[in-house]
Amino acid sequence: MAETTTTTTAMKRHNTGPKVPVATPNINVGSGTSIAPLETALVHAIGARVKITTAGANPQMHEGTIFACDPITSLVAISTVQRSMTFIPISSITSFHLLSTAPNADTNATTSSSSPSPFTTLQPPIHPLSTSFQKQREAAAIAAAKALQARRGKGVTREGQEIFDALARTLPVRWDAKNVVVSDNVVIEAPYRVEDCKAIEGKGQNAQHALVRVRKVVEGERRKILERAKAATAGREAGAGASVGQAQRKGG
Repeated sequence: MAETTTTTTAMKRHNTGPKVPVATPNINVGSGTSIAPLETALVHAIGARVKITTAGANPQMHEGTIFACDPITSLVAISTVQRSMTFIPISSITSFHLLSTAPNADTNATTSSSSPSPFTTLQPPIHPLSTSFQKQREAAAIAAAKALQARRGKGVTREGQEIFDALARTLPVRWDAKNVVVSDNVVIEAPYRVEDCKAIEGKGQNAQHALVRVRKVVEGERRKILERAKAATAGREAGAGASVGQAQRKGG
C-alpha cells in the first residue's frame, strides 16, 4: 500500500494531464506472471517518461522516455536525459512507473486497444528519410555493380583475366568479346601473350606508343603469373613429400 501511494504521488507531481489508461503505474512480473501484459503496456507507453527497475544481483533503475518496444527481441529502448539509448530486456523488468504521458497522447485509448501510439508522437521524434539521398545511393551501387560486371571477361582464361586486371590498374581497358582493348589504341587477342598485342589500325603514333607500354605490362604480368604457378607447384610437391615421409615412418 505504501508503494502504491508513493507511485501515485509521483504521478501527480510529474503529470498534470490525464492519466494514460494503457500503462499500469506499477507492474510486477517477478512472480511468474506472463510478460505479455507488460509488453502491451510498454508498447502503449511509447513516448512517455517512465522509471524502470530491473532484477539481478545489483538491481538497477532506469529513467527516461520509451523510444521503442520490440516483442520479437523482447527489448525496450529508453532514451535517457543524456540523450543516450539504453536497451533493457523485458524479462529483466520487475516494475515500471509512469512519470508523465507522451506528448499528444490519445486520452481516449483503452486498455483493450492493441494499436501502438502513432510514430508522430515518439520522443525523440523520428524524422522522414531523404528519398533522394537513398535513390542516389541506389544508383551509385547499381553503377558500381555494373562496372564490376563489365570487368569480368566472358569465357576467357584465368591468365587473360589477370592481365586485364593488371592493365586496368593504370589504363582504361574494356572487353570486346574475348579480346582486351586498351585505350582504344591496342587490342590483345587470346592467349594474351606479348606477341598477341597489336596496335589498332588507323590510330597513328598514339597507338604505337600505347603498344610499347602495353607490351611491357603484359610481359611483366605474365612473368608474375609464371612465378606464382611455380611457387604453387613447389608447395604442392613439398606437401606431397611430407605426406609420403609421414606414411613411411608410420609403416616402419
